[in-house]
Amino acid sequence: MNIITDIIEKIITLTNSLEDKIQEGVGLTGLVDCTKAVTDDIGRLLLAENVRTIEQSMQNSEERKAEWVVQARGREKTISTLLGDLQYERTYYKHRVTGEFNYLTDELLGLEPHQRIDTGLQADMLTKAKEMSYEQVVQSY
Repeated sequence: MNIITDIIEKIITLTNSLEDKIQEGVGLTGLVDCTKAVTDDIGRLLLAENVRTIEQSMQNSEERKAEWVVQARGREKTISTLLGDLQYERTYYKHRVTGEFNYLTDELLGLEPHQRIDTGLQADMLTKAKEMSYEQVVQSY
């Protein structure tokens, strides 16, 4: 399905949900929570689509083909972000000359090998950890 269609459906569903919540007497905080959940979901959709585009561009790049060969396709990666978990597939490459192995999409995104948490989320967690217990910080996400 097209990402634009997905986003439109989510917005329509949100609008209907907000109307129902208003009828139920939910206050502003409840409306904000409902809206934030949907906007985070839309953000994850947009990010995933962008990463998919980067991956496809990398696979089709003539410059990449001259230096790197495909070692394995479709390797899944999940990284936790402020918007929630972002899941995507990436390709593992081997350098033709040096024999080095690398996920070029991850490198382009500034991700370290084996990184599971985005630096933005890490920074937010550290800021919250100054004010509350570690358990409370984890539960806030």
